[in-house]
Amino acid sequence: MNSFFDLSKSQKQSLSINELHGYTDRFEINKYKISEKSGKNIKKTKNDLIEELNTIYSTRKDTNTNTDSKSIKSTKSTKLYFDNSHKPEVILWLPDEKNKFNDASYMETMFDKTHIEEKYKVKCNFGSIIYYGDYYIINEKKELIHLKNLSYDEIDETKDGTKDDTKEYVIIPRNITFFLKNSIKFFKKLNTDNFYIGSIQLDSNDDYVIENTYLEKDEKINGINFNYTISIQDNKKDTTYKLEVELNYLGKNGIFNQDYPTYKCFIEKDISLIKIIDFHNKLSNYQFSYIFKKYGPPGINNDPIWTENVLVKDIKKYIGDEDKKEDTTYECILYCNTYEKYLNMENISKQFESTLYINNEKISIMIQKNEFLLFIKSNDFEIYTK
Repeated sequence: MNSFFDLSKSQKQSLSINELHGYTDRFEINKYKISEKSGKNIKKTKNDLIEELNTIYSTRKDTNTNTDSKSIKSTKSTKLYFDNSHKPEVILWLPDEKNKFNDASYMETMFDKTHIEEKYKVKCNFGSIIYYGDYYIINEKKELIHLKNLSYDEIDETKDGTKDDTKEYVIIPRNITFFLKNSIKFFKKLNTDNFYIGSIQLDSNDDYVIENTYLEKDEKINGINFNYTISIQDNKKDTTYKLEVELNYLGKNGIFNQDYPTYKCFIEKDISLIKIIDFHNKLSNYQFSYIFKKYGPPGINNDPIWTENVLVKDIKKYIGDEDKKEDTTYECILYCNTYEKYLNMENISKQFESTLYINNEKISIMIQKNEFLLFIKSNDFEIYTK
């Protein structure tokens, strides 16, 4: 079977539905969609299938094209790598400083490189680590970057079902590893008993990524990243690190928002890149069903404004009587992919901020907790991604 990407527009249009299904099966594209009129599953048209296939291939083509131009520029640039010139080390340990940061002026002083070096007689180099009750790392501009902690939900359970909650595992961000050729080798130079790395967010050009995937130097895949993440096993006796793929949920035309939650899972070494891309598109395109509920003040008829790429069904609403002090309620079923879910959660929160974020927390409790888009089946997502 020829590559769909190599076919001309007319050749694609000349393909039969069965031939198109041959291509869509490779990428596990759903052959059905939900009818906006009936709400039932109907077969996708030829144009629907061609458009989805074009999206998958064009995303990679555009990425590679952009990468080619960037790689040309990069040969002319003087990007610095700090693997050999510096090493990571904890240079300052002041656990009580965090409690003093209510004083903005004091905090600003403690984040000034010159002040730190002069007062504490240390050198702030790339990779130097400071502990102020939270961990900070020095970047290429000699600025302090806060290191977030890895959530314990992201750490593998031990064989007895427990987790080691006595340690803080930090995340080394990509804006640090961007300046390293081999981030894992660099941070293995760290010699301390009180600093624990939970995950290293790897740059796509990192040696470890190149060696363990089919990515090539300067090749970037839209919304796909790799991490080197801890896995605690065997009753906490063995601590290992595994290659982890982190996927941004894609919206229409391959857009994504880095601030939205991501999907992470450990993968086997030497896994086919095309399998990762296939799963990424399958995960991003799948239409999940959610239930939406909103409670508001009596007498206010505020229907939510949804994005155009969702299907809304089974709307039930009630305008509360002001004299009886009844809540106004709105409920519906929403069908959308995961990107649209987070986009609508963001939009709905902003839309009802003025009318629902009143002093009465009971009125807007579901929106305040971001619990207003729930799976109809509580384990729907877990079942799908297994």
